[in-house]
Amino acid sequence: MPENIACKTVLKLPQVDSTNAYLEAGINEGRAYKSRSVIISDFQTAGRGNGNNTWESEAGKNLLISIFYEPIKLKAAQQFYLNMAVSLGVMECITDILDEEEVSIKWPNDIYVDKMKIGGMLIKHSVSGKYLINSILGIGLNVNQQVFNSNAPNPVSLIHYLKTNQNRDEVLDLLLKSIDKRLNQLEAGYLNLLKSDYLKNLFAFKNYRRYLYENKLINAKITGVSEFGSLQLEVANGEALECDLKEIKFVF
Repeated sequence: MPENIACKTVLKLPQVDSTNAYLEAGINEGRAYKSRSVIISDFQTAGRGNGNNTWESEAGKNLLISIFYEPIKLKAAQQFYLNMAVSLGVMECITDILDEEEVSIKWPNDIYVDKMKIGGMLIKHSVSGKYLINSILGIGLNVNQQVFNSNAPNPVSLIHYLKTNQNRDEVLDLLLKSIDKRLNQLEAGYLNLLKSDYLKNLFAFKNYRRYLYENKLINAKITGVSEFGSLQLEVANGEALECDLKEIKFVF
């Protein structure tokens, strides 16, 4: 596998609306970022999750980063492979730290410890023709926050398991190395490996459980994900479903 440039922090900010928005504004203003440049902030005033969800993070307690990434010949139709690579990188970082806990990826890109959310991603792509030209990889990882005040149902941090404050710089270093490994695999064309590893680590994969689909409770199991990232399920009655993020909801 060829050697690739590593993720590297280029700017640390005490506060920003969101690291993704800051990076996107810089790109639009013509600032030149090298691929895998990392922006990090101690606090976000308008942190976002998927959809209209907000991301709660106490100042100076967690990791809030955005990575500027230029995919190498990755087609727009293959963009979910980038999602898989980053999700695996974040998950494997947490697995290395919490080696006695069950860590998984909740589709499409949340990281769970057991049934608790410890991290998540928000990825935005720019496309030219058939190919991605760049992506902004936003990542939030709960590290030392002990109390959450939002109505998020299941947040958790590393400190809940390790019982002591963690050095955020050390966690960041491990996180970026873990993401680098998976991005290198993506650039080397190991798409089948990424998908296989993603499915192996997918929360509730091949296990029947409850979901809310079209405002109705169903009992179904995840059977896969499409190249575009849609979730593929099989209902208990044998019906096959393929859903995007707005169509299906996990019920806990």
